[in-house]
Amino acid sequence: MMPRVIGGAYRLEDVVVLSPAIARGRDLQRDALVDVEIASLASRTAWSGVDRLERTAHALASEPLTPSLPRVHGLVHEESGLAFLVREAMLGGTLAERAAEAKCTEAATSALLRGLLEAVETLHALAPPVCHGSIAPELVFFRAPSELVPVLVGFDAAYDDFAPPTCLDDLRALAATIVATSLIPKALRALLDDLANGRVPTATMALERLKSIDRASSRGRRARRARFALASFALALALAIGSMALVVHGHPRASIAFSAAPAEPAADGAGCLLQSSPPGAEVYALDGRTLSDDDPPPEARLGTTPLRVSRPTGGSRVLLVMAAEHRPTVISVLSESRGSDGSAEDCSLLLPLIPR
Repeated sequence: MMPRVIGGAYRLEDVVVLSPAIARGRDLQRDALVDVEIASLASRTAWSGVDRLERTAHALASEPLTPSLPRVHGLVHEESGLAFLVREAMLGGTLAERAAEAKCTEAATSALLRGLLEAVETLHALAPPVCHGSIAPELVFFRAPSELVPVLVGFDAAYDDFAPPTCLDDLRALAATIVATSLIPKALRALLDDLANGRVPTATMALERLKSIDRASSRGRRARRARFALASFALALALAIGSMALVVHGHPRASIAFSAAPAEPAADGAGCLLQSSPPGAEVYALDGRTLSDDDPPPEARLGTTPLRVSRPTGGSRVLLVMAAEHRPTVISVLSESRGSDGSAEDCSLLLPLIPR
């Protein structure tokens, strides 16, 4: 776009978003970057006229009411019927741009949902309420490239609708935006489904449910840390045991079966076949490690059961076996022993995992 000055105070320079029109500009008095939302006031109905823009600008002037809404510097009118909502510049791009590269991780999804709900709750609490009317990934910005807190903009994007937007419309659009751009954690699926189908009437109620979900998740993390602390103790104990080929710690129902021949062919003719019930459990090598995080490091993953595990030539090899909805179990694979003919004794382990 051609540079132009509005209100004698702001110079428009570049287009950031085409629809709705958002331009990058500069505050000439402060010599600072700003973003400018451009709206046409021609043929406006009462709900979407100047009064609505002025209420939004006034509510977001000075410090924003929540980090998920922008700070507005001013509103400029022109006789041509154009209005310019001048606000802080968003330099971290849009949610749509981020999702085009990769969907938001499950960890980031909760922060994204919380931020958008707080923005909508704040707008809906104004007197009279301001319903956004056009929540979409293109109108969710970030202040910096590394920032995770979303900022909702484009308050006047839906002015061409035949009827004013409702607050329930905002919640439905918010849920659709999250689902389209994010990996959804299992704990949030029911809440997002209820938002999308109008079963949660207010953003405040949705935030209360989200807080309950977060509290439950926090309790789950504390429980996992306690289980891993127990596994760490078992790991230390495992390193001191050397009288058996396979030792299971913290799992009283494990059955260990030694066989004269491998349960299935092995590449080197030796090793232990590790099986679990249920099958498909994740196996991690934890030699010399102390478990202090919620999850084992990805680089320690060996594979899933059934899995043939080689036996060390000396000392022991300690493994962690994990399956969804089951307790983690630590086992030790001890150094191989040789038969009278010099061949390595093979072994197999059936590991019944205990449900949580």
